[in-house]
Amino acid sequence: MIARYFMIAPWWLLLIMTIANPVQAAGTITLGVSELEEIFTTIIIRESVWPQEELSINNFSSFPESVEIPAGILGYRLENDPNPGRLGRQNLDVVLLVNGRKEARLRMSADLQRLGQVLLSSRRINRGEIISRDDFIIHRREISMLDNRVITSPEVAIGMQLRTTLQAGAIIYQHLLESPTLVRRGDRVTIIARNHRIMVNAPGEVREAGAKGDLIKVRNLMSRRAVIARVIDSGLVETDI
Repeated sequence: MIARYFMIAPWWLLLIMTIANPVQAAGTITLGVSELEEIFTTIIIRESVWPQEELSINNFSSFPESVEIPAGILGYRLENDPNPGRLGRQNLDVVLLVNGRKEARLRMSADLQRLGQVLLSSRRINRGEIISRDDFIIHRREISMLDNRVITSPEVAIGMQLRTTLQAGAIIYQHLLESPTLVRRGDRVTIIARNHRIMVNAPGEVREAGAKGDLIKVRNLMSRRAVIARVIDSGLVETDI
């Protein structure tokens, strides 16, 4: 069990309610479902690993549904240990404190969802095509149950090559993309060979396909020897002397 004390952000709520509720102003005020939901939301935002703008809180419930407490500065103490990264149904056992003194105990629950943007294919995209900005739309939706390889940033997809055909409206995931092939078997390339003192160039012939950064076999057409080189660009590879 944990014992953490915090002042709840909307502490002004108590003062406003006291002024607006002259019948109770002399001693106590009542927190109903809407006020308790605001308290729950404040706690979840403080405890969660997800940014506030990505959280959606729905289907709130509390037992009891209302509490009567003295007017004052409101704080809380958590009596269970919530998982900060958990989505779905979240339960909080909360002790409400007024001016540091225990006044009420509640069991509050709600459904937590994570919202975020995804990329949806705007047309049928065939295997091997290079993704451009016109090939997808950005759509904001609930992403709690999606594979964590879902792409949320357009920059990740643009310029990548599709591994498989996607129909229009499909979600684009990272594992469906790969770096585009820059050289293929039989291509003629320039081999740059260097060390910390010199750099030389030689013509070469690619022995296997590769994307940028891949290590591939290249035949040096001057020495007739095969070397391992890194793909720098279309028509250019590099190796160490």
